[in-house]
Amino acid sequence: MPERLRKLVDIRLGDLVTMELEVQPTCATMYLMPEHYGTLEPLLERLASQGVKLIVYQWELRGDRWKPRLVAQGKGWWLYRAAVVEPREKAPEALALSARLLRRLISCELWPC
Repeated sequence: MPERLRKLVDIRLGDLVTMELEVQPTCATMYLMPEHYGTLEPLLERLASQGVKLIVYQWELRGDRWKPRLVAQGKGWWLYRAAVVEPREKAPEALALSARLLRRLISCELWPC
């Protein structure tokens, strides 16, 4: 990650259910197996309702409550928000950057696995 961006990003590794956040996040990225979504759905719902953008990689959130919240998607990623916003044909540059960073993290390029 470029040095100028490091102070803007806080990457945490841990149990999302028990993790205590001192500051409300603006965005949360997730790479979770679909069978865990049911367990995390109350937390994801609370985050989205508080205005946190949810970027989900590889497996989209399913169900009627998530369809209206989908605002952008790309190859293998989906962005959800609390407010219903018209989907865009192309993802903004910032979202494309988030997706690229997430792919690099998952591939252990930036974060040791």
